[in-house]
Amino acid sequence: MLGKLWEQTGERMAGAVLLRLLTPAGLFWGAGLGAWAWHAAHRPGGLRRVGADLAALPTVLQITLVVAILAAVLLTAAVTERLTLPLLRLLEGYWPWGLGDYLRSRLHRRRVRCRCEVKKLREAGKHAKGLSPRDKLKLARLLATTRNIPPELADTMPTRFGNRLRVAELRPRAKLGLDPVACWPHLWLLLDPPVKAELSQARAEMDMAAHAVWWSLAIVVWTPLAWWALPLGPAAAVAVYYAWLLPAAQNYGDLLQAAFDLFRWRLYRAARWPQPFGTADEPALGRQLTTYLAGRTTLPGLLFQPDPNQPPPS
Repeated sequence: MLGKLWEQTGERMAGAVLLRLLTPAGLFWGAGLGAWAWHAAHRPGGLRRVGADLAALPTVLQITLVVAILAAVLLTAAVTERLTLPLLRLLEGYWPWGLGDYLRSRLHRRRVRCRCEVKKLREAGKHAKGLSPRDKLKLARLLATTRNIPPELADTMPTRFGNRLRVAELRPRAKLGLDPVACWPHLWLLLDPPVKAELSQARAEMDMAAHAVWWSLAIVVWTPLAWWALPLGPAAAVAVYYAWLLPAAQNYGDLLQAAFDLFRWRLYRAARWPQPFGTADEPALGRQLTTYLAGRTTLPGLLFQPDPNQPPPS
């Protein structure tokens, strides 16, 4: 019985270690191993001499070396998970001393130019009774750019990643009057398990992509061992940023907005808040609900709605 228990425990531990090795931190250490092998191959004797030296070590030291390498990978992966929020905030553009002001202005001016070009293309399409396929593709790119940048300079972030998340926060606030920062913890408790699983998976994907950006950039520390680590690190970070992090942020932001669009009525009912009758009065009621859930003030004159699942008081 105990032998079977230890066997199952060992299998679970091996699986956990394998998952950790496949994380961005594991890939960083893999790049370091490759840089060390490159360095050793260019020394007298090459890798054959290094292999002979390692084979000459006592078995205990060999096992200790392997365990130390695995421990380094697991420790760095665990530390990275603890630092997920600060890493995300840096990638979003929450920088000190106004370092992102120029980038904010640049992105805002880009949005203004895109809006002007969209207007010109639409007017040209009206006069020409339709756009050419090339102009349609250009219009789609321009609209995608404007959708991913907030309309106001004060809301614009200095990075594309930060703007995609900021847009996901601003749209429920503008359309529904609900501030995701204040309302999301309450709405999360009311979501169905499959919806929570989908959102959690999207958030985990975004976090993993953020880790990959930082660990790709960290490859430059292996430059003393291999010259190619210096260009490889920034190139890999840029590739991961555009090919993985931005799409992951877009997916998470879309799901966040969809959760507010489809399940906000549960939030109104659970808070026993008066529900809006249409799009005209929804933003005002949403802002009042946000104020109440944020706990900043009371709203005199606004009455809670009766709970339909409970009998009226006698």
